[in-house]
Amino acid sequence: MNIINSVISYIHSTLIWLLFLFAVFSSCSNHSPAIILNKPGYPLIFELKRNQSIVLDSNYSKTEIKLIDIELFNEPNIWFDDTLPKHNYFTAIVKLKVNDTVIIIPCRPYQMPVTVSGLRIYIEGIKQWNNEARLGEIDRLTGDVRLAVRPAGFPWFEKTIAFPVTDYVWRASAYYNTWLSLVPYNLRYYHRGEDFGAIPDHLFVIAPTDGMVIKSPLPAGDGRSNTLQILSTDSIEYSFSHMDIESMVPSLIVGLTIQKGDTLGKTGMTWSGKKSQVADPHLHFSARIHETEISLFPAVIESYFNTYPDAVLAIAGGYRFALPGQEILVDGTRSVARKEDSILHYEWELPGGTTVKRPLVKFVIGKPGLYSALLKVTTLSGAVDRDFLQIRVFDLRRKKNITYGWIYHSPVRNIHRGDTVTIVTRLMNVIGAIQMDAGDGSPVRTINSETYHIYNEPGNYVVTVSATGPAGEPVTLQMEIKVQ
Repeated sequence: MNIINSVISYIHSTLIWLLFLFAVFSSCSNHSPAIILNKPGYPLIFELKRNQSIVLDSNYSKTEIKLIDIELFNEPNIWFDDTLPKHNYFTAIVKLKVNDTVIIIPCRPYQMPVTVSGLRIYIEGIKQWNNEARLGEIDRLTGDVRLAVRPAGFPWFEKTIAFPVTDYVWRASAYYNTWLSLVPYNLRYYHRGEDFGAIPDHLFVIAPTDGMVIKSPLPAGDGRSNTLQILSTDSIEYSFSHMDIESMVPSLIVGLTIQKGDTLGKTGMTWSGKKSQVADPHLHFSARIHETEISLFPAVIESYFNTYPDAVLAIAGGYRFALPGQEILVDGTRSVARKEDSILHYEWELPGGTTVKRPLVKFVIGKPGLYSALLKVTTLSGAVDRDFLQIRVFDLRRKKNITYGWIYHSPVRNIHRGDTVTIVTRLMNVIGAIQMDAGDGSPVRTINSETYHIYNEPGNYVVTVSATGPAGEPVTLQMEIKVQ
């Protein structure tokens, strides 16, 4: 009997110990940050919940990062006719504690990593923001915030990529989408990857890295967006979408070995198996690793500076949405200069002609319409760049009955005086004629869908396209053409 009691007691104590270990292990597992990517030479990507911490390894000087809070900001968007609230998110403020320092990191489109305590910190996504998306949700985002970090002084990707479009100028057209930006006049779709607006079949697309073709729409197209995938030699999947099948390199079949810089084809307009991107032709470029899509924006900006001589990139923010009389805050601080230079001056030219010489400006627009705000930045070395923010002010009575669209030009880079420049307008739902001001003092003229212009002198010219919307509201789009 004593032996039996001893065995029962041993089993009982063992079970209690096992249950204790299971409880501890479960507790640790529930509270351990999710690691999305831990690959040498690439950002460490992980997720945190509020009040959760992670201690980074010795590569990051044993830095501890804790998520304290998140504040989300939205703006009205009555284009949506689903059951969700009529708004979209455009920015968030993430409060972190890095070791003993409390910092604020913005999460928004076109935001480069912020350097703090020897780390470059970037916010890839926020759960609440992601949960309201109707298309393009971030894969398996379960924490409150997904972060990416790299040691300061290192490139975002150690194996730097080639910029995927040749002869390109940053935001050369009025069409551009980036990671986290709302794709306008669509579903509630926050973009994954980078969209480079371009007139179809005018610019070459090249391989960003060495690798192998693992998915190809050749020879007849895939019936969707003609997606081509390249698996890099370090296991990153790079995807290209919307090329036209006729302009793709015929040898791009599955299994083909690719070298960095190899020509893949030309930018196109294929979607849903047809050349149907009439209003918004572009190349979509994205990346995935371990079945999770990751932001390419920091790597693409670094690649652009490695490829092209531009000293600074003005970044106005893409798109904003408002109601009449509602205060709008615009922010030019996302603009990026080369490491050896810095931005000295910011200047906004607001709708109506008011000029304000500071990066952050608040203003209101009283009437519905589509407006353009011009941002000009000047660096310490004297370099200048411009970008344009599209602002949609909605009319609550008309909802989707509005004008929208984009403008493009070609060539994009290496335009010389005397060259013929093609200017393409894609405005939908206008009343009457569309007018174009080439920005060089020449007479304003009517443009239907395409026109040509010759600039006789070098300079940076702001092209303005204007029209009238279905209820008589003003419509304005702008882009810059740089002539050597």
